[in-house]
Amino acid sequence: MIFKISSEKIEEFIEKQHSIDGMVSMHDFELWLEEQPRVGDWIPCSERLPEELVPVNITWTNRKPSFYYRDIKDKPFTATAVYCNEKWFWWSSICEDILAEYGRNDAEMVDEGVEILAWMPLPPAYKESEDE
Repeated sequence: MIFKISSEKIEEFIEKQHSIDGMVSMHDFELWLEEQPRVGDWIPCSERLPEELVPVNITWTNRKPSFYYRDIKDKPFTATAVYCNEKWFWWSSICEDILAEYGRNDAEMVDEGVEILAWMPLPPAYKESEDE
């Protein structure tokens, strides 16, 4: 099982536990770890949203497509997006930079008729093995 957790989030958990009782129990850490996103597991948006400005894979559907796209109505698709200021944006490195700088990017904002159903962390980047 692969978890996608930043070292900052782990440090934050440990600091929070230390401030409560001065120790981090393995049981508490395992419970906390179970709540963290795993690579390959879809997380319903109704259950939890991703961290802001972190690209994630999404499953989306268009509930109100234009007439010429009527064949895609309510069909699920996948893409990569980023969540920021309670809105979803189609991901690109440029979009991510604009959002980080200005907090909005109207050109890449997901249309109102599109519903983001679930998300998952991106998988780790491909690495060539040392044998190749």
